[in-house]
Parts: sequence; structure tokens; C-alpha cells
Amino acid sequence: MIGRFSLACLAVLLAASASAAPRGLTAEDLVRLERVGTPMLSPDGTRIAYPVRETDMERNGGRTAIWVVELGAPAAEPRRLTRSDGNESSPQWSANARVRTIALWPQ
Repeated sequence: MIGRFSLACLAVLLAASASAAPRGLTAEDLVRLERVGTPMLSPDGTRIAYPVRETDMERNGGRTAIWVVELGAPAAEPRRLTRSDGNESSPQWSANARVRTIALWPQ
């Protein structure tokens, strides 16, 4: 199920990018796409935490942050949970449904 979620997100991103670029999809377009990592469902089933990698073309590198979305609210917007100069990934949940572990490595 998690693999299908990631593939569905990628398909939507590719379709949106392709429709916005009538010239065709280029290698730079692919590099600029945000990449969604493995989502982690909270123990109570109400939220998903997931890493998103974005590319900084000027710095010639990527940056990964953790995002969270509420599952019970139809109009819920994803919110960025982490913000640093490094990269965060692999969110883990504690038993009380709080994000407790994030792997961090410098830029």
C-alpha cells in the first residue's frame, strides 16, 4: 500500500508537470520535481508523516524535509514539520502518535 501511494504521488506530479510543459518533459524538469519518500502512518491512524526532497538548482543539491498531513479532515493541507539547512528523513512515530525520530544529516 505504501508503495502504491508513492507511485500515485509520482504519477500525479509527472502528469501535472507534463501538462504544464507543452514543449515536453526535459531532464531539468525531472530534476526539479519534488520527490516524496516513504510515508509513515501514525499509530492512531490519524496522520501520515513523509519526507519530501526538493532540488536547489543554484546550490546544485537537494534538501529533504518532513511533512505531515491529517487524514480525518477532507480539507487538511499538508504542513512542513521540519525546516533546516540539513536534510531530514525517515520519520518515526512514538506510541502517543508524535513524531519522535528524524534522521538528520548536514547539507
